[in-house]
Amino acid sequence: MLNEWLRRVARVRAQLGCCVGVYANPMRSGGQSLLGEGYAERASLGDRSILHEFLTTAIEQLVQIREEVELAMARGIEPTSHLPGTEAKVELLRERAARGDQLFLDADGLIGDGSPTK
Repeated sequence: MLNEWLRRVARVRAQLGCCVGVYANPMRSGGQSLLGEGYAERASLGDRSILHEFLTTAIEQLVQIREEVELAMARGIEPTSHLPGTEAKVELLRERAARGDQLFLDADGLIGDGSPTK
């Protein structure tokens, strides 16, 4: 899941880069706004609503990604007493990786009294 979130964040970054390009060189900009108008003429006139449209879309997408990350973090990850290198620990790490969870916790490998396993 982490890779998917990062891919989506990179896409938002690219979209914001396009926004900068629209203003930097309006005649090279293509496409249309959400209103169906061409960007080139509007950007050459300094129309700030283009920036507003790009920012609104980016913020909505980033908020959605943030909410997904927060939900995943809220699931909570239980520490394990499995010893490093054991089949059980390796399987647990595979499961954590598949969910996009943090792989190693500070409390992993501790036994009931909190002392490190040997």
